[in-house]
Amino acid sequence: MSAPPPTRPGTTLRRLARAVGVADAYDASGRTHHAPDATLRAALRELGHPCDTDGDAARSLRAVRRAAWTRPVDPVAVCWRDATGTSARTRVSVSAGSRATVRLTLEVENGGRVPVAPPVWGGVADTTAGPRRRGAVTLPQDLPLGYHHLTVDDRQATAVCTVIVAPGSAPAVTARRRWGWMLQAYAVRSAGSWGQGEFRDIGMLADWAAPHGADFLLINPVHATEPTLPQQPSPYSPTSRRFVNPCYLHVPDVDGFTQLAASDPRWEHAALPGSLRPDTDRIDRDAVWATKRAALWQLYTRGPADDADARARLAAFRDAGGTALQRFAVFCALAEEHGGSFEDWPADLRDPRSEAVAAWAGSHADLVAFHAWLQQLCTDQLDAMQARAHLAGMDIGVIGDLAVGVAPGGADVWALPDEFARTMRVGAPPDAFNRQGQDWDQPPPLPNVMRDTGHRTMREVLAAAFAGSGGLRIDHILGFSRLFWIPEGGSPADGTYVRYPAEELFAVLTLEARRAGAVVIGEDLGTVDDRIRRLMRERGVAGSAVLWFEVDECTPHGRRRPRDYPRAALASVTTHDLPTATGWWDGSSLEIRDELDLLGRPLSEERAERAREHASMLALLEEAGIAVDDAGVRERVVAMHRLLAETPTALVAVALWDGVGDPRQPNLPGTVDAYPNWRLPLAEPGPDGLRPITVERLRSSPAIAEVAATVHTARR
Repeated sequence: MSAPPPTRPGTTLRRLARAVGVADAYDASGRTHHAPDATLRAALRELGHPCDTDGDAARSLRAVRRAAWTRPVDPVAVCWRDATGTSARTRVSVSAGSRATVRLTLEVENGGRVPVAPPVWGGVADTTAGPRRRGAVTLPQDLPLGYHHLTVDDRQATAVCTVIVAPGSAPAVTARRRWGWMLQAYAVRSAGSWGQGEFRDIGMLADWAAPHGADFLLINPVHATEPTLPQQPSPYSPTSRRFVNPCYLHVPDVDGFTQLAASDPRWEHAALPGSLRPDTDRIDRDAVWATKRAALWQLYTRGPADDADARARLAAFRDAGGTALQRFAVFCALAEEHGGSFEDWPADLRDPRSEAVAAWAGSHADLVAFHAWLQQLCTDQLDAMQARAHLAGMDIGVIGDLAVGVAPGGADVWALPDEFARTMRVGAPPDAFNRQGQDWDQPPPLPNVMRDTGHRTMREVLAAAFAGSGGLRIDHILGFSRLFWIPEGGSPADGTYVRYPAEELFAVLTLEARRAGAVVIGEDLGTVDDRIRRLMRERGVAGSAVLWFEVDECTPHGRRRPRDYPRAALASVTTHDLPTATGWWDGSSLEIRDELDLLGRPLSEERAERAREHASMLALLEEAGIAVDDAGVRERVVAMHRLLAETPTALVAVALWDGVGDPRQPNLPGTVDAYPNWRLPLAEPGPDGLRPITVERLRSSPAIAEVAATVHTARR
């Protein structure tokens, strides 16, 4: 996308952009970047502000400035139940002659009604709809936590404000110093797994980890993927964030499996395809889904499709799931026939509200019910997984992960046709670490529609993410405040930031966290704006502290000292996108990047830089009193985790792959198929190289026992 130079900063187009939260300029890596006019116009059109000509932009700007007079009520109001005890207010606007007849109705979430004091009226302004009077409504202080609705009716128009009454903060992470394991759930298999890690396997891991002192298991997102082949390998590119990937189901735990296996020998574990064995060196998701889907369909036909009690339970589950579950199940059924991206479907099936979709769903009712039933099974097994972790002795248990967004042709975008900017993509701007920037190929949600719907979809997303867990890590929590939008056909250099209603989103987050009794961790690496820092601090959301990035130019070694680590954070040596501690020390992380031509400069220069990094890390460890002068790679890996465990940080996560000595990182950014991203099972070093390790064998691994004992002792 070639863009002409931006017009001068004071133009109407740029004033309009700033007025609605589209940045006409932003800072990255110490430089100011001016967004192209074409980018501003594309973003503004998605937000509903015509701006093709200067006249259009001027009219849109006037409409934005008059919104406080023309909009009957703010779409969202937030009441914080914190120590300040301040009352929340919302603005109302009515026809100038109707203030005496305006009716206010506040319905609380449980269905009752609460009286509201009449508005305090202010001035009058002339608008295209006639004279309007503006006022303010003070909301009652004693409203219960929840989502309530204030209706304003002046007999000419009726509008609704969603009132979010949120707790002052999410459940605290700082009650005591705790630690746990960080893992890719699909990679941790047991002897009884069907090709990948399953919910049952995570429960088995908790059985072993809790007695060794671990208080949580931080897993990758388990969001739903398209029920088609090939399967999407990345857990961060889901079809929906509101539903779950049934590939994590342990089929033998489903009611009726024993009878099925007895009548059909192909479902005996020994008869499963060889690609599903726990000793394979790759996760074959296609084989996993094909096998599980066939078995689950057989179980469905023997269960809800044939058994009255099972059918009644499914009906109740579907009623509770409402429109969201129905549309997701219809999408999955349609995808099985027409492919995983709805953009390739027949035109009359691309809108979930169409008569063609309703007719198709009616004629494929069993297939739709089947996909709803899979979500019921996922809910049951997620709950069982968390219950098992608690029973094993974990206080937090499983910590889930929330991806930034969803696939452009997936279930959420299809089911919510008015809620995404379909001609834009989310990414990150070019910076010193990635000169090309990043394009995540995910359509951004529209912040104005989020507000108009009372954040209904985000409420569903967070409720689903908290289900079956004691905590939630939010990938790129910076997106709660702003997202980087890239126009269709453009590159990250053409993008710009768009502001989101952070205060309202944090209100939803803290409310859903309190309802789940779950802690919240925000991945706040990178350029963080002041709003996010303030809200995380005020609302009890922990940050992230990754050892590689914890620098301090005032120390001799250039690294942050353990005593200076933040308390309200989750600390780790690495993440799924970075080198493992083992691969960092032994040099293999450089070698693989060199093989794939990802270094950007000669390997010799990278090795020299890595040697300097090693020296500074050794100096930090020595200063902390952790002797590693003549230590090998394994001893240095353990020493780094001891260092983190001795910090005041509330939560410390140890990567399971470093626990067993697996040097490979789960994902290598900048690659798709050149590196087996998201396909590597957990493996341990052996005489003949790496060999996959099962949950059962973890119990007798001296390497992982050493790390657990070291970290647990230091935390205590």
